[in-house]
Amino acid sequence: QRVYATFHQVHMKAAFTALGEALAVLITLDELINQNPSLGAAFGTYKRMLLTIRKEPERFGLDEMRAGQLEASVLELEGRLMPSACFVDLVEEERLACADVPDLTAPKFLEELQGVAARMFAALTARL
Repeated sequence: QRVYATFHQVHMKAAFTALGEALAVLITLDELINQNPSLGAAFGTYKRMLLTIRKEPERFGLDEMRAGQLEASVLELEGRLMPSACFVDLVEEERLACADVPDLTAPKFLEELQGVAARMFAALTARL
């Protein structure tokens, strides 16, 4: 694999910072769901309401197809969020189906990640 000289010294601090912030959001979501047991009850109530919507969708300004889409979306949301494993699911996911996704275990990637983390940590500790 050829490394172009122009980009050889480019570091990915902004990309890793954004990735860290996105992962922090997932961890926060998981913890909020874990710490709020009433969310499960609320989802149950909402699903019972969806049964009424499915029986009379026009009463709620929907047609039968849109009511079905709403129900499917709510069930998908519940299935993804309520186990409170957003972060774990992402970390344990083998690889995305997209062929352009880089191998995140490649030595060059890990070396860059380590270097950026070390520089960020050094900058943070220098301010203390």
